[in-house]
Amino acid sequence: MILMATAILLAGYDTGNANSYRGGGARTGTYNSSAPELVASIWELETNGSVFTSPAIVDGIVYIGSQGGSLYAVERDSGEVKWRFDTEREISSSPEIADGLVLFGCSDANFYALDRVTGRKKWVFRSSRGIHSSPVAADGVVYFGSDDHHLYAVDIGTGGLKWKFRTRGSIDSAIAIHDGIVYFSNYLLKNPDLEEEEGNIYAVDCKTGKQIWQTKTKGIVNVAPAVAGGILYYLADIVELRAVDGKIGQHLWKTESQDGVFSPPALADGMAYFTCGSDSFCAVDSKTGSLKWKLDAKTILSNKAPAVADGVVFLSGEDGVIISVDTNTGKTIRTLDIKTEDTIFSPVIDSGMLFVGSSDRYLYAIK
Repeated sequence: MILMATAILLAGYDTGNANSYRGGGARTGTYNSSAPELVASIWELETNGSVFTSPAIVDGIVYIGSQGGSLYAVERDSGEVKWRFDTEREISSSPEIADGLVLFGCSDANFYALDRVTGRKKWVFRSSRGIHSSPVAADGVVYFGSDDHHLYAVDIGTGGLKWKFRTRGSIDSAIAIHDGIVYFSNYLLKNPDLEEEEGNIYAVDCKTGKQIWQTKTKGIVNVAPAVAGGILYYLADIVELRAVDGKIGQHLWKTESQDGVFSPPALADGMAYFTCGSDSFCAVDSKTGSLKWKLDAKTILSNKAPAVADGVVFLSGEDGVIISVDTNTGKTIRTLDIKTEDTIFSPVIDSGMLFVGSSDRYLYAIK
């Protein structure tokens, strides 16, 4: 591990809700923080592998996993590593911080609970295959999916199984939870020779583990659904963003793009924001799906979920750029090139700073 950091001390910023992937269990991608100005990267942490996860942040500590199999705890303002926990395989599961624990899955088929202050292992839950799903915690229970086709509900205090729900395919998506319902997607390769794929969206009672509803889609669905105002939003067939009633699964609307809908949406102030083409970014009314504005980003955008804070939406490009856009007007505010040619992933915003991982092995902290 190599640490490369240029520290700028920060003070007086607000604290946010970055303890959970996409800003909380509803996975809206909206953060309770002032908007970063995208002036410069203030520190860069080189990890031991590509960073395919989004960090979680609590009390000034950033927690991030890497494909090198390590989970890092890093000082938010300086980039100093506080501790590191090593596993046997890749970590593709974004961590959840709850009840004093760092919770995450690993390709070694283990789900880990670490003391968030010391990094010491509290308990491990074993599944039969790798865990790439990003977990969500609520009311003393943590929920996550596995490549063994199960959704698990595990007691946070003990690591004991509460219930498990079996599907017909791998569950790699992040898990969402809202109003007593757990939402997730899975996928099944029906015919490998023909590359025929099937995806499903599930709604499961968080207490009993019983299915409430299920809807099937053609094509792989392995990204996190998002929920706001009783409406669940998810990607389907790579070209559609769909909205359904979160309670019963009834179809409400869909928006299509000939170029494809490439990213999960961020939801804020009655709008849904998402990449709607290779170089296009859209804002639609979250209740009706009607287009409010469309931005020509003038660069190839990534398929990673955007983030919203304080009236600004942040999106990432394939060429190492981060773009800030006014949520009301759709006008670009600033573009920052972080000087990497590798893919950067879903940003997280906390205390007026933006944090993003990259396949170049670095975690970037940007002010």
